[in-house]
Amino acid sequence: MNQIGILIRKKRLEQNYSQQGLCEGICVVSYLSKIEQGLVCPSDEIIQALVKRLGIEPAFDDTFCKQAQKKLNDWYTRIFEQGALDYNEFFDEWLVQNLSLLEDSPFVLDALLIKAVLQCESHPQALSVLKEYKPSFSKRQLVMYAVAAEGEEDLLLQVPCAYTLFLMGVCKSNKGIYSEALHYIHRAFEQSAEECSLGLMAKCKLFAGICNAELQQWETELQEYQNALKIMKQLNFEWTEEYCESIQYNIASTLLSRGCIEQSYQELLKCKKDDEAFCHKMSICLEQMGKTDQALEWVKKGVQQLEKNERFSDSFKRMYQLRFKVVEFRLKNPKYLQMQEYETLLTECITSVRKMAPSGFLRFELSWMIEFLEKNRRYKEANTVLKEFSCLLLKK
Repeated sequence: MNQIGILIRKKRLEQNYSQQGLCEGICVVSYLSKIEQGLVCPSDEIIQALVKRLGIEPAFDDTFCKQAQKKLNDWYTRIFEQGALDYNEFFDEWLVQNLSLLEDSPFVLDALLIKAVLQCESHPQALSVLKEYKPSFSKRQLVMYAVAAEGEEDLLLQVPCAYTLFLMGVCKSNKGIYSEALHYIHRAFEQSAEECSLGLMAKCKLFAGICNAELQQWETELQEYQNALKIMKQLNFEWTEEYCESIQYNIASTLLSRGCIEQSYQELLKCKKDDEAFCHKMSICLEQMGKTDQALEWVKKGVQQLEKNERFSDSFKRMYQLRFKVVEFRLKNPKYLQMQEYETLLTECITSVRKMAPSGFLRFELSWMIEFLEKNRRYKEANTVLKEFSCLLLKK
C-alpha cells in the first residue's frame, strides 16, 4: 500500500501519540520510525494493527481501496490527457464525497491534493499543509501540487510531459511572455500528438491562437483558432461544446478588432453563448453596422448577465459595467465625439480595464480614446497614447 508511512505519521501526530505509545506491543520504535520515513515495507499484520489503534480501519477496506484507485487514475488521466485548467470540471462526485475517508486511507496525499485544489482560493492554508510531503510526491502528484501552487515553474520542469509543457506555456502567457509561451505550447502540441492526447492538442492550438493574438500575428492567430476548432469538433468530451464556443467567439473578436465588422457579426451568430463578453462584442458589431436599437438591447442583456455572474469580483464587474456604459453612451449620443462627458467616462473605463483585465480588453478601449482625441485635434495627446501603448494598439 502506498503512502502508508505518511498516513501513519500524520494520524499519530494528530492524535498526540508518541512513537512508543503507538507501536507498543506491535513493533519496536525504530521500526515504526522507518515505516514513517518510507524506508521499509511492513507486513499487512503490522499495518492492520497500527491503523486499528489509530481508528482508521474502514478506509483500508479492499473494495474501497480498489474503487479509490480507479477513480483517482481516471481523474489523473482526464487531467493529463485533456489539459485541465480548472480541475473542478473534472472532479468525480465520488472523490469529493469520500474525501474524508481518502484522507484516512493509503491515498492520503491524493486526498490532500484534492483538498488543496478545491480550497486553494477560500483556504490557502490547505496548500501549505502539503509542503512537508513534497519529497514523497509521485510525478503526477508533483504536477498537481505545482498547479495548485499557481504554476510553480521549477516544479513543472521537473516532470516533462505534454501536460507540463502546456502548463508552462500557460504560465508564460499569464505573465505576458508570449513568445516563450508559444515555444512551450508548440512543444506541448508535438508531445501530445505522440501521446495521442487529442483534448490537449486542441487546447494547445487554442492557446497558440491566444498568444498570437497578443503578438498581433493575425493570420497565424486565425489559423490556430481554426485548427483548434477542427480538432475540437472530433472530440466528445463534456467540455467540447463550451470550448468550441470559446474558439468561435475568439475568431469573431479577432475579426472585430481588425475592423471586419460584417464577418465578425456572422461568426458571432454561430455562437450559442450569451455571456457578458459575447454581449459586449455583439453590441459593438451592431453599433458599427448602424443598428442602434438592436445594439442597445445587447447592452441591456449584457448588464443583466453581468449582474447574475457570481464568479467575478466586484471590481471586475465594475470594469465591465463601465465598458457597457461607454458603448451605451455612444449609442444614445450620436455627437459623442464632441462631449466632455464621453471622454470622462472613457478615461474611467480605460483606467479600470488597465488594472483589471488582459491587454486585449485595453486595446479595444484605447482605439476609442484615440478616435476622440484625433477628432478634437488633440494630436499631441493622441501621439502620447500611441507611444505609451504602442505594443498594445491594433495594427489593422
